[in-house]
Amino acid sequence: VNIIEYGFQAPTVEQRIDIIINLLPNSLKFTFKDTGIPFNPLDEIDLPDLFSDDAEREGGGFGFFLVRELVDNIEYQRQGNENILTIIRNIPANKD
Repeated sequence: VNIIEYGFQAPTVEQRIDIIINLLPNSLKFTFKDTGIPFNPLDEIDLPDLFSDDAEREGGGFGFFLVRELVDNIEYQRQGNENILTIIRNIPANKD
């Protein structure tokens, strides 16, 4: 939703979003590629103020905050006209 709402603010050509999910031996790897405006969420999304009263707190940032808390690695890069966000969640080995 964020890619569509913020990345494609003024689409002049057909836009594309690719979501690639890889199940690796010890992790899940999610790769999001889009042709939206350059946007690095690691630098451009502020962490939400978790200690403010709800009425005083500005909206936004909670979804990405939650993702950051639940995964083991996040990387962003811009290649050509694509934003590429890679998210990795490690999976503990099953020791039966």
